[in-house]
Amino acid sequence: IFTEVFINKKTWCLGAAYRPPSLRDNLFTQDMETSLEKAISLYDNVAILGDSNYDLQDPVKSKPLRDIMNHYALSNLIKLPTYTSLHGNSLIDIVLTNCPQEFQSRSIIDTGLSDGPTATPW
Repeated sequence: IFTEVFINKKTWCLGAAYRPPSLRDNLFTQDMETSLEKAISLYDNVAILGDSNYDLQDPVKSKPLRDIMNHYALSNLIKLPTYTSLHGNSLIDIVLTNCPQEFQSRSIIDTGLSDGPTATPW
């Protein structure tokens, strides 16, 4: 889902994305690349927020997402784990942008909400 917003006299294309864990990598890559091609061709400022279900702490498991980030010069503003379970921590929630310098600060807020019975708040 993409929308156009105006922030500080700049036009942004904001996208919200969710990749179900069961979605094959090639389908995710095709859909994300199609969306990014259009967004970047129309807007100078692009940001995509969501749950990728790729753990960016694991270079091997997150390769499909990292390849897209590299190809489109996107940075992930989130640097700390966003999900905690009995199996450990993972960084699956993303804020990708081609304009990281436009963001003054970033943080993770514990809402107390969880998408699974094994997740625990930090």
